[in-house]
Amino acid sequence: MQKGGILQAYMAAMDDIRNIVLVGKTGNGKSATGNSILLQKGAFKEAGFFGSVTQTSEMKSTKITDYEDVKEYTVNVVDTPGLFDGTNTIEEVSREIVRCMTLAKEGVHAFIMVLSTKSPFTEEDAKSIDHLQRLFGPGAVDRMVVVITGGDAFQDTFEGTRFLTTAPRHLQNFLHKCQTRVVLFDNTAKLTNEEGRSKLERQRSELLRLVNQVVKENGGKPYTIEITERISIREAVKARLRQEFRRSARNGEVSSCSIM
Repeated sequence: MQKGGILQAYMAAMDDIRNIVLVGKTGNGKSATGNSILLQKGAFKEAGFFGSVTQTSEMKSTKITDYEDVKEYTVNVVDTPGLFDGTNTIEEVSREIVRCMTLAKEGVHAFIMVLSTKSPFTEEDAKSIDHLQRLFGPGAVDRMVVVITGGDAFQDTFEGTRFLTTAPRHLQNFLHKCQTRVVLFDNTAKLTNEEGRSKLERQRSELLRLVNQVVKENGGKPYTIEITERISIREAVKARLRQEFRRSARNGEVSSCSIM
């Protein structure tokens, strides 16, 4: 195959890949959401009574069809520990961001912010957009899709839509910043029966549709952290986090042992 043909084949293969990163606070159901996307219960260890079991970022893959494009994609799902919990050191957070971006070697096509209907959405939670920008850079928010877990609380789509339209103002403002790219997830649906599996497949197809919408709106290119040749990605991230830490500390927003 000639060089031009090899490049064309490589670009075509890249176009069939979607790397998504699950972010959010511990307890909102990131790992359970990852399992629902994969249609593999237990692929990611889910949090139990004692909190998060995800200690480091890990990636699993699946195939999902976008029925609007009539095309099958390889979707790489990166599950992350609770980077927004405010209990991690700069070193820990920078290490996880580097690992996350390394796993998603082609770049990140979308960040999936996982919220939960079972946890009150506070004004502090609304600042998670700021946290995302601080950790991954300002361009990350342009690639954010919101998944709200606890969809089993709603009897039908209409009830779920009504929940979103009557949500507290700070939640509505949050969703507006994400251009209302939001999908409700029921992670309790069972793979072992036809109704449950059908529901899980509809959820992940809708998520992929929103991810592809993000990709199109950003010129078809995945998101990468810009670094210079002289600065490693890890040092670049740590430098940005230290700068943000100093700013927050001056404003009295954080304690000396956390970054947020």
